[in-house]
Amino acid sequence: MDQTTDLLTSEMFAIVQEKLQGMNNVYLVGGAIRDVLMMRPIHDMDFVVIGSAANVAKKLADELQGGFYMLDEERDIARVVIKQTQGKKFYLDFSTLREENLFKDLTSRDFTINAMAVNVSQPGLLIDPLKGVKDIKAGYLQVCNPNSFSTDPIRVIRAVRMAIQFNLKITENTLYALKEQVENLHQISKERIRDELFRMLESEKIASAIRLLDELDILKTVWPELADMKQVDQGKSHSHDVWEHTLGTINALENLWDMLVGEFDEEKASNLLLGTASARLGRYRGKLVDHFQQNINPSRSRKSLIFYTALYHDIGKPAAKVISENGEISFRGHDETAISMMREAARKIRLSENEVNAVTTMVKHHMQLHVLSLDSKVPSKREIHQFFKQNRSYGIDLCLLMLADLIGKYQHEMNQDLWFEKVNLVRLFMEAYFDQFDEIINPPKLITGSELMKQFRIEAGPQVGELLEELQAAQAEGLVTSKKDATKYIKKILKK
Repeated sequence: MDQTTDLLTSEMFAIVQEKLQGMNNVYLVGGAIRDVLMMRPIHDMDFVVIGSAANVAKKLADELQGGFYMLDEERDIARVVIKQTQGKKFYLDFSTLREENLFKDLTSRDFTINAMAVNVSQPGLLIDPLKGVKDIKAGYLQVCNPNSFSTDPIRVIRAVRMAIQFNLKITENTLYALKEQVENLHQISKERIRDELFRMLESEKIASAIRLLDELDILKTVWPELADMKQVDQGKSHSHDVWEHTLGTINALENLWDMLVGEFDEEKASNLLLGTASARLGRYRGKLVDHFQQNINPSRSRKSLIFYTALYHDIGKPAAKVISENGEISFRGHDETAISMMREAARKIRLSENEVNAVTTMVKHHMQLHVLSLDSKVPSKREIHQFFKQNRSYGIDLCLLMLADLIGKYQHEMNQDLWFEKVNLVRLFMEAYFDQFDEIINPPKLITGSELMKQFRIEAGPQVGELLEELQAAQAEGLVTSKKDATKYIKKILKK
């Protein structure tokens, strides 16, 4: 069939085909074929090998000078990692055939659009036993067999992600089978549920996917703490309740991401709010791309972590809600209330401790930029320094989250002057971080801790760190520019 002709235009597939030429036991399967047929970019490839997957993967890694890793020695699953331009990586996963033959292997998969294969030696011939091409053309998401969800309930969440991501309609029989298995999601390990959630957060139309999770009762089954935000009124200052505000924030964050980090969307840029953000902050696109490529964990992107934070940023509001005698609603301290809830939720899905600290820090401090700019106040260089000292590189993530949070609060009733003010605030912080890092964020040490203790006869302890931090803040402010200035400044502080 000529549907797979486009595979030949995929540079990576052509390279793999050349290196594995003559090996009739290797098949490209699943998502890469689906993406080609949907005219979507290919980010990785999965192969099934009749025989030893590890041997084939090792051979290819040697040929391409790529990295080779065993993902699961017992089940013979291996990965080849190819470095590309701009630090990006392409993943090629190889697994041995699980079933008696390729036909049974394909029909035991999740959805028909993923149950296709191509022999690397015959790329023009598409193996499509369940008519996945037909379902792609019709725009349907169809299970491979009636037992698909009961065999592996994690496919319930995957169905939602794929339906939204690929704009597919879930067929009636698939939807019925899906609903039957929602309660069995408790059988799935926290790690697998986490991985499906983060694939969703890495994907497209994230707010729509989460809304569908809610409509199918998946949300309250797997993440009940999120469902608690529903129907929590926020009063006159917000357009929606906490839950709708959260979805609005996620939607806004996705639009801002496209404007400043992802694939620029000219149509979205015609929107006044997004166009303003692009015009004022677009100069930092390259640096923002680099920033978000610095993953905290190799298994999850920094993008997915900021969206996870956005999903939980107001998790403390239901518990912190107070209604005054005159009926005014407030959520004073909801950011502090959220800390333990965020930490518990992140640990429950087995995030690494570094990731737990990252998302907890961002949830805890998601109001900081609002506070620093109350009554249109312009933060000082000292305050900018202290903000990044406290939040480190997550301060940049918080800049985007603050803008998204603002759109989520006002939706279509945003005051344009307020928006311009906040965008300019973010520009000020980005200028400091990206253009003046050594001057404002992390000025060079003029005096070491040892020199400080010796010169001023101070014993080792917290005071040394406090003095050094105060000195750096004074440097950021421009009050101290030399070692001589530093000595005078420390003397002045100690006299007080």
